[in-house]
Amino acid sequence: MNNKQHTIKNSIFFEGIGLHTGTYSKIELIPALPNTGIIFVRKDIPSAPIIKVDIDTFLNAKNFLRRTSIGKEGIYIHTIEHLMAAFHILGIDNVYINIWGEEIPGLDGSSKEFVEEILKVGMEEQDVTREYIAVNDIIHIEENSASITVLPYPTLRISYVLKYDNPIIGSEYEEIIIPSEDCI
Repeated sequence: MNNKQHTIKNSIFFEGIGLHTGTYSKIELIPALPNTGIIFVRKDIPSAPIIKVDIDTFLNAKNFLRRTSIGKEGIYIHTIEHLMAAFHILGIDNVYINIWGEEIPGLDGSSKEFVEEILKVGMEEQDVTREYIAVNDIIHIEENSASITVLPYPTLRISYVLKYDNPIIGSEYEEIIIPSEDCI
C-alpha cells in the first residue's frame, strides 16, 4: 500500500451537461501541493468562492436528492460523487477544481471518463504521508426510502442496495470488498 499523497501531473478539462440540473458546465483539474485536499473554485461567480471538500461543506441530502452536494454561504456544487470516486480509485489526495457552473459534468454517468483522462496525464507522488480515518463505531442514517450504514471493518467493504418503486429499475444489490493492501 502506498502511504504517500498524490496529485495529478497536468491540468485536465471536462465539459458537459449535469445529470441533475441539466445545465452545461465545465471543470478544470489542476495539480495541488501536499495537504491541500480537494478544493473547488466557482469561476462562474465574480468573487470565485472556494469550497473545500470536507465534512463542514457537505449539504443536507434532503435538499438535494440522489446526489452528493457541497457548498457554503448559498454557493453550491452538485453531483461530486463520480469525480470523488475517480480520485479515490486513483489515490488522488490534492487537486484544485475550477468549475464553471454548479454541477459536475455528467459525462457517461460514471467515473470512467474521469479515471481515463487522469491516467492519460498521470499522477505525481508527493513527499507527504497520507492520513486515514478509521471507522470505530456503527453509523446509520435513514431518510424516506434511502439509508446508509457504515460499519467498522478491517478493509474497504461496500454493500449497496438500490430500490426503486419502478418495475423497470426495481431493486439491485452489490457488494465489493477490497483487500487492505489494495486500499488507497
